[in-house]
Amino acid sequence: MTSLETLRVAVYALLRNKLRSFLTTLGVIIGVSAVISMVAIGEGAKAQVEQSFASMGANLLIVQSGTTSTGGARGGFGSLPTLTWEDLKAMQTEIPSVRYAAPVLRATAQVLTEDQNWTTNVTGTTPEYFEIRNWPVARGALFSQSEIDGGAKVTLLGQTVVDKLYGSYVDPVGQMVRIMNVPFQIVGVLAKKGQSSMGQDYDDAVFVP
Repeated sequence: MTSLETLRVAVYALLRNKLRSFLTTLGVIIGVSAVISMVAIGEGAKAQVEQSFASMGANLLIVQSGTTSTGGARGGFGSLPTLTWEDLKAMQTEIPSVRYAAPVLRATAQVLTEDQNWTTNVTGTTPEYFEIRNWPVARGALFSQSEIDGGAKVTLLGQTVVDKLYGSYVDPVGQMVRIMNVPFQIVGVLAKKGQSSMGQDYDDAVFVP
């Protein structure tokens, strides 16, 4: 039997049993579609997890200070300032596996321009923080170690804060804002980082030395 005759017999069998052929074809289509969908969902979840870890910073270890307990009321981690500058120096110099170490002190404060205001998280830190978090600047530059040592009133803004205070198409580098009624000069705008898996907006933040 030639290939042409085999094809003719197969087509005849399919046409003779249309319902069976349709159900068989439908089963194949559903099976293949299900496999493709599962693979796509798996790859999407994998990409989301990788993006979340990349946003947090790879190989990241967070060290928090102690807790308080007063009159039966227990505070959470960080409520007792047990970490010192000597501890930071020890992490930077005495642990070979630590590439960068940065102190962090956070507060919630209102940031004001001449005609707008926005309440956000204000973080005091050092330039190493942005290396740890894989967070470059989109415009301007990071504050320097000399500005930290000199107590310079400079600040970096996240993109959400820029949008709330100036709009999406304004470059605020060089302008002044007031944080807790203290004037700061904007030296840079951080690249947009997006949200965490828990919905936290990383870009809704301000950084000072």
